[in-house]
Formats: sequence, structure tokens, C-alpha cells
Amino acid sequence: MNDGHEPYYNQIQMPDDSKIWTGPGDTQATEPSPQNSANSTETSTRYLKNGSYFAIRNIALSYRLPKSWSSRINMEGITVGFTADDVATFSNFLGQDPQTTIQAGSFGTPGVSDFKYPNNRQYLFNINFNF
Repeated sequence: MNDGHEPYYNQIQMPDDSKIWTGPGDTQATEPSPQNSANSTETSTRYLKNGSYFAIRNIALSYRLPKSWSSRINMEGITVGFTADDVATFSNFLGQDPQTTIQAGSFGTPGVSDFKYPNNRQYLFNINFNF
């Protein structure tokens, strides 16, 4: 959601109930009209949105198979495991990812959602054989 002047800033989805201003007398508008204005890059709270979220980042499960199973194939033990990273993020944030850069000196402007690529979701299954 931005006013059109700097199309690469604040690219977030407009809320379903939002209405763009169409002209004088428009009393239902919730967002300004897109325009080519140098004021669009000035500091403002116009597009300040709640970025709170709850994330399930890591899940790791492992199970050591019974010794009777591993001894059949002359092994000390067998462990199977599953790991998941960036499992789920719950948020009402309208942008791509609520986990925006918040530290000065990091790539990008702190707190600005500017096409930051979301975290990768990864799944790993493993088997450990002990001889």
C-alpha cells in the first residue's frame, strides 16, 4: 500500500474494506488517492501498521528405535529424526513478512517492509546409524 510515487516502498496488501479517495465530497475513503507527489517519501504514520506476530520457528523430533531392531542388523542403535524450520507465522500484518529489519545498519531501512524475501521454510528427515 503506497501512494504510487515510490512503488517499491511499503508494498502491502490493501485491507478488504479500504476505499481510495475519489474526489471532493468522498466521505467513505479510508486511503488517500494515489498521486505522483514528492511528499510520498516523507516520514509519516500514514502506513504505519501493526507488525506483531507469533511464530513457530523450530520443531525437532527424534526417536531411538528399540535395541532389538538394531541388533538384528548388527548395529548398536538407530535413531530417526525430523526437523522443521520456520513452521508457521500467525499475524494480521498485510505485508509479505512481519519480520522486517529492525536494526540500523542492516540492509534496508529499519522497520520498512520493502520486498524483504520471507524466511525459508525447511524440513529435514534424518536417520543415524550407530555401529
